[in-house]
Amino acid sequence: MTLTEQFEQDKDRLMADLEGAGDPVKAQAVLGAELDRILFRYNEQCSDDRLREAASHMIQTVRMSQPLIDAAGDVRVWERLSDGCENRRRGLSGGALFALIAALVCGVLASAAVWTGTEAGPGPALTAAGLITATLVSAWLSGYLQGKPLESLKKQKRRPEKTPDGKGGRRTEISVDPQKLYRCIHGVLLTADRNLDDIRSAGNWEKRKQAGDVPQIEGRTLELCVSLLEAAASGDGAYALERMEDVRYFLHEKGIETVMYSKEHADWFDLLPGTKTGTIRPALTAEGILVKKGLATAGRP
Repeated sequence: MTLTEQFEQDKDRLMADLEGAGDPVKAQAVLGAELDRILFRYNEQCSDDRLREAASHMIQTVRMSQPLIDAAGDVRVWERLSDGCENRRRGLSGGALFALIAALVCGVLASAAVWTGTEAGPGPALTAAGLITATLVSAWLSGYLQGKPLESLKKQKRRPEKTPDGKGGRRTEISVDPQKLYRCIHGVLLTADRNLDDIRSAGNWEKRKQAGDVPQIEGRTLELCVSLLEAAASGDGAYALERMEDVRYFLHEKGIETVMYSKEHADWFDLLPGTKTGTIRPALTAEGILVKKGLATAGRP
């Protein structure tokens, strides 16, 4: 089984573990354990030391890259709020205290006026009524002045409560998106499997070459042939001509030079009649000695 197939096989259990992780840090630990299990099972079934070593390096690279993976889901902010009442004075304010004293004084005077008014006629009774009214107004004013700071505080914007260390009472919680994390790692493992396939193919080719089961083609020659075939398949004439320069360089590496037609080396070419002078096929030389005649057209003088 490939790395990807093993990862897909563990999907249900892995998704449940990631859901239970809660935050990205714990999710990295869950994912790291899963990658270790995948590598262990892969090494058990693989007998090629090169593939096992390559797989180990790839999984190690994935593990080191975990902090770079965007696996964040919803962000929740927990905020402990305070309405500011802890800053409110517990005692009476100055105005409220003054109004309360006035209410008490007026109440005492009203009581005395009522007591004397029962025997002295209507005059003291009217005074007592006024004092009672003043008492009620002063008592109401005292309560109003005492309650006004509280009302103003209620209208203020609530703010985070301060903790003893001076930091705000706000806590941020970042959840994990298991689906996003799974898709990301799945794509990485697909790439790792393709690289392992390339290593396996290269190893098989080397084994066949050593056994003599494949044509013995020099590496540079093979690369040149592949380059020319690619140019032919592209259908792009300009690109094909550009790749033909690889042939000239390849021959140069072998000590063979290409020579275009000129009157000086006319004897290196087979000449065809034509209206213009030009090279059809370059001549090939090695250290100034003709190796292969070229072909050219020689126009009339």
